[in-house]
Amino acid sequence: MNTKAQMQFPPVAMRTGQAAHYMGLSRRTVFKLAARGRLPVVRVSAKCLLFKRSDLDAFIASRRVAAIGERTP
Repeated sequence: MNTKAQMQFPPVAMRTGQAAHYMGLSRRTVFKLAARGRLPVVRVSAKCLLFKRSDLDAFIASRRVAAIGERTP
């Protein structure tokens, strides 16, 4: 099957660079968040870390700050 004809699925997990791009952060910041235990990570090997997209989304949502004048539930 031709690679262009294959269906494209969004990644379930991303490497550090992809996760950084997804979150709009630097690779260094993502790595530091993982090293400090603030961002869950799947360690595949000594040099390979994977970040689940759902964990990245949850991290972003948990850091949301209400806008001025916005009612909080």
